[in-house]
Amino acid sequence: MAEKKKKDSLLAQILAAVLIALLAGGTAPWWWSELKEVLNKKTGDSPATSVEKTPAEAPAESLRRALEDYEAVYALYGQSRPAGNCVEVRRIVEQIRLYAGNQRLVPESFRYTVRYPAAKAAPTISDLATDRITRIKKAKSQCFDKEVFNQETGDIPATPVKTPPVEPPAESQRRALEDYEAVQALYGRHKLTDNCVEVRRIVEQIRLYAGDQRLDPEGFRYTVEYPAAKAAPTISDLAIDRITRIKKARSQCFE
Repeated sequence: MAEKKKKDSLLAQILAAVLIALLAGGTAPWWWSELKEVLNKKTGDSPATSVEKTPAEAPAESLRRALEDYEAVYALYGQSRPAGNCVEVRRIVEQIRLYAGNQRLVPESFRYTVRYPAAKAAPTISDLATDRITRIKKAKSQCFDKEVFNQETGDIPATPVKTPPVEPPAESQRRALEDYEAVQALYGRHKLTDNCVEVRRIVEQIRLYAGDQRLDPEGFRYTVEYPAAKAAPTISDLAIDRITRIKKARSQCFE
């Protein structure tokens, strides 16, 4: 016990001598670094290491990647609409769920589309994913009720087909004009951007009007020429015409 106290006292004297030399402007003796290593081993201390910070993402790169993530989620959501198999629908939901936690902001021009469970001023890609999953679960609720769909095949049970009521001519004409203006507005936007991701997104939005069998308003029917002119083109024909025009004008975006 006395011998241990004697060693500790000697060590304290050595440390004090080195400290006084350093304060007086001298340099540490050659054996100081070796002694320090011994002391570190004795006390269990390890030398401090610098913490590496994740480099901040450049704004332009962040915007580019956010747009890519938006397009990926949007594309998956689009796949859920025609899906008639619950296994496929649930697989799509799980793929979208991979974007939960992504804190990049949704590109500003698309933020209005994020409304579930509540609209936000600055929604993230994670909020977008939550929104689209909520929409899918509302539209395909039977796929998330184990008692409704076939667990083995994933088939969705047939539901009675309801014949839609006949639309009055005036209402049909009004809605056809609205659809024409919506398609035309989307078509006009492709001319304002050089971004191929944005161009392809516009095409996908116009494609949503394929299948709309309302007649194109009479005063605009002459504008539908692709793939061939028709005497009474529908909004669906208009959508195909505009998509064809965009793909011809921006062929580099679809190679």
